[in-house]
This record gives sequence, structure tokens and C-alpha cells, in this order.
Amino acid sequence: RFALWCFDPAVKIGLNSYSKFMIDFLLTIYMPTYNRAEMLRYTLNQLSFLNNWTIKVELLIGDNGSTDHTWDVICEMKALLPMIRAIRYPKNIGASRCMISLLRAALGRYAVYLADDDQLIPEKITEIIYFMEENRDIVAYYTTCQVYNAHRSTPMTVGGILSTEKKRFRKMDSIDLFKIMLTSGAVLDIVVLSTEHVSHFCYNNHEFYFIYFLAFRMLDYGDIYFDPDPFYRWVRVHPPELVPNGQESDNNVTKKIDWYSNGLEYALMMVIRSFGYHTVPEWLLHEAMSLINHHITRARILSSGYYSKHTNRDYVSAVELLKLSCLWQDPAKIHILDSSFSAWEQQYVRLAWLQGIVEQVRDIPDGRLVLCCLEMDDPATIKQEIFASWPDVPIIITTTAEDIVALTKTESALVLTGNKDLRVRLSQSGFPIGHIILIQEWIENFKLRSAS
Repeated sequence: RFALWCFDPAVKIGLNSYSKFMIDFLLTIYMPTYNRAEMLRYTLNQLSFLNNWTIKVELLIGDNGSTDHTWDVICEMKALLPMIRAIRYPKNIGASRCMISLLRAALGRYAVYLADDDQLIPEKITEIIYFMEENRDIVAYYTTCQVYNAHRSTPMTVGGILSTEKKRFRKMDSIDLFKIMLTSGAVLDIVVLSTEHVSHFCYNNHEFYFIYFLAFRMLDYGDIYFDPDPFYRWVRVHPPELVPNGQESDNNVTKKIDWYSNGLEYALMMVIRSFGYHTVPEWLLHEAMSLINHHITRARILSSGYYSKHTNRDYVSAVELLKLSCLWQDPAKIHILDSSFSAWEQQYVRLAWLQGIVEQVRDIPDGRLVLCCLEMDDPATIKQEIFASWPDVPIIITTTAEDIVALTKTESALVLTGNKDLRVRLSQSGFPIGHIILIQEWIENFKLRSAS
């Protein structure tokens, strides 16, 4: 049964087998891939060190709707790398959404992203994992990346430099982190994450790069650490037979510059959220405004379009863009925000967080939503609201953790609950913690004005 779990492509490759064996992984390496079968084969061959690694690891691969022989390569490589676990998506859901979906499904205590054409430096990751085990208040460990020539097996340079020395950002120390981001221009995407808090806020954002949002939200739950010594190799030159895919990442950055810029706006929003608008230093607001002013008009126009009466409304994008546009009003007029958007918030923010839940379910193959112990909300009401706008989403209402564990195909279930104890009990039974969402934490992501 355990062998069949991966080798027969007709069999759902999910979490049930792992849950039965109660395997406790220290690290999940998650890797989305799409239509690059031979590149994937090459990359997986570079990971043979995992078989003799001192760290108990799972290699979580997401086949993002490939139409080539990617799935065959994954099943074949299971013989070389028995720690492979794979999820096959019926259609391509986009790179960012696939990354978030895999991160949610991770069973490891820590998680590392690996592109299907890049490499890892195992000695450094080992050092980081042991360091985080000894310092459990550190929830994210960022490093630079080593730009690498795989054809000649030599490093070229170092990228993503946030600081030239090791630095620890204390919990809620958002201003210090944003200051260094502004002056360095670094993109915070090379990271070892503690998965404990991922389910609190990882949703399928539409208008910004989720990595920025992730960094600043992690500061709500603990310290983050930066180390200039890289654990990740960003491969810029591949062997000649794999060259055609070599420049793809550069093209993506060029096409999605607004996606990255809006991520910076969200990062600053996290700073203001933590400290309050009037306490943010003047120089910081000035520096940030010079970066983002030209996005304000665009955000307002697009937001109006997203929540106007179209057939397919995108409430998530509407909320995100409206937050970006209203954030930069004159501080003397900030009270206008409270009065002019209160009705809008009541009407659309609820639809936005419901849409966010629906998208999470849709990004799980054969996904189902399980409502259990919501406390402040009536499960029947939520079921009715979701059915009214998204009637294709299967919904189950239960009352206990035992009912959820007893479900068939628990790997396809996304649990929405208001009970923290329920999340603990489910995770202890082998349920991936990223598939257990606390409703109040989830709603907080979509509010125009946070509680703080």
C-alpha cells in the first residue's frame, strides 16, 4: 500500500498514508513544477544527498497541471528519493497559489521552498535547522542566495543582500526590518520557515507578492533572523541541454513589476499596523511614499472595477487594492476612512474572506471545506453564503475532531474552526496544520483596519 501510494498515477497521492504512520518530519522541502519534466529530473538528481541526511525530511512536489511527462518523472524518481510526496493538480493554478497550497500541506516543523531548477546547500540548511531548534522563538531564518553556474559547478556571485552581517529582528520590530529593506532593495524570498503559524495568514493574494506579507506577519509571532551566508543556489547557467528554460525567472519579474511593488506597499502596511499611523517616523513615510505614489491611482481604479457588478467579482483583489489606496490619504483626513468605508467593509470584506476560503479549497485536489466549532458564526449560515456565490464547493459540517479524522480522504479537507484546541488536537493526529484555519485570524487578513 505504501509503494502504491506513489507509483500508481491513478492513485491519489495525499496525506492519508503519512497520517497512518504518524511520521514526524523536521523539514519539508516544497517544490512546485509545471511542464519541465527533464529539468525536474535533473534537479531531483542533485538532491540525492537527502538519502543520507541527518535531518528527517519530506520532499513535497506539486505538479501544477503539467501536460508533459512530469508526473511520470516524479513517480520514477521515487525510487531514488523515497521521501518524495506529490500532489497532482488537475489544472494549473498559478505559481504563487501552488506555492501557498504546498506550504499549507507541509508536514515538517520547518519548510523551505526550492524551485524546480535551483539547488540547496545542505550543510548550511542543517546548521539553520539546529539553530532554530535551539532558538524556538525564531520563526523565520532568511539568507542571501548564491547565484550559481550549474554547467561549470561554480558560484558566480551573491544576491538578495539584506545585511553584510548576521542580524536578529525582534518580535514586532517591523520598522527596523522595513528600513533595511528600503536601503538594501533585497527581496525576502530565501527563507526557512516555522510552519506552526503559516495557517494563520497564508491566503491566495491576487495583487502582491506574498513573500513580503509573509515576512512582516511572521514578526507578529516571533523573531526573524538574517544571515548573509546562503543556503540556496539560484541557478543562472544550466547545462547546455537545459538552456531553453534559463531566463524564465527574469521575464516573470519584468512582467509582474506591479506585483512586486504592491508587495512593498503591503510590507509598509504591516509596519503601520504594528505601530499606528501617527507613530511611524517621518523619514520612513517619506522614503516609502517615493516608492509607491505612482501606484495609488491604479489601485483605486482597479479596486472599483473588481467589486463593481461584473459576472465574476474578485472581492479579494478589491479589498487588497482599496487598502493600498486608502492607506496613503493625508493623515489629517484619516478619520474619513472610518466613515466612508464602514459600509463598504461590512458588505465586501466578508465576501472577500469567504472567497479566500473558497480559493484555498479549490487549490486542494478534490478539496472539501469542513466547518467545525465556529463559535461566533453559524456553520449553516456560512455554508449558505458560500453556496450562493460558489455552489461548486463541497461543504461538510461536523462537531468534533474525531468526526474530522474519521472522514475519508482527510488529505483533501480544509478545516475552518473557531477553536484553538481543535487545531492542536487535529495536528497531533497527523493532520497538516496548514489545512486548519482559525476563523478570527483569517478574517483579520482582510479587514481594512486591523484591531491593532
